[in-house]
Amino acid sequence: MMALIDTTLRANQARRILFLTDRDALVDQALTDGFKAFLPNEPRERIYTGAVDKAKRLVVATEQTLRHCFQQFSPGFFDLIILDEAHRSSFRRNSELIEYFDACLVGLTATPVNLIDRDTFRVFGCETGVPTFLYDYPRAVKEKYLVDFNVEPARTGFQRAGVAGVDLSEEDRNALLAQGLEPDTFDFSGTELEANISNLDIL
Repeated sequence: MMALIDTTLRANQARRILFLTDRDALVDQALTDGFKAFLPNEPRERIYTGAVDKAKRLVVATEQTLRHCFQQFSPGFFDLIILDEAHRSSFRRNSELIEYFDACLVGLTATPVNLIDRDTFRVFGCETGVPTFLYDYPRAVKEKYLVDFNVEPARTGFQRAGVAGVDLSEEDRNALLAQGLEPDTFDFSGTELEANISNLDIL
């Protein structure tokens, strides 16, 4: 994304860029790991409600903050708006922000959605239901940006040992007796638990 921003600025296709995200940690990441690291000579600023420095070319904000002050900007103030976690940005509550600004939109998400009330593909013009650019998991593993996972089967103590009435505590035995059940008749192997025993508290 920093490469795209840099190219856009160098080509004079954008004078001001807004990086919009949904939480503080991602704002800090964009300012330090992104703009400061890769575009150190570009003036950058975080928007706080009521304190907007319109002289900065790179601007970062949370959606929550921008909702309170977006009308301090003209619709054409930003030339490029980058929406991090774009599947959340397309919620109806943020549609006013997206529709207010007349800017090129770029959405970043690992989980695009096409629900009735929020459709990432529609917002970003991906009518075929396919993202403009897709960097999938197998490729990320192959190029060593991610480490592949291993599935490790795990079994609980109950699954290994089963449940036998003779091993129950006095409290559990009394609880069964109160229900008219004979504790000594309980003898379930681990494989029988899922089929025969239910925890009524979570049903």
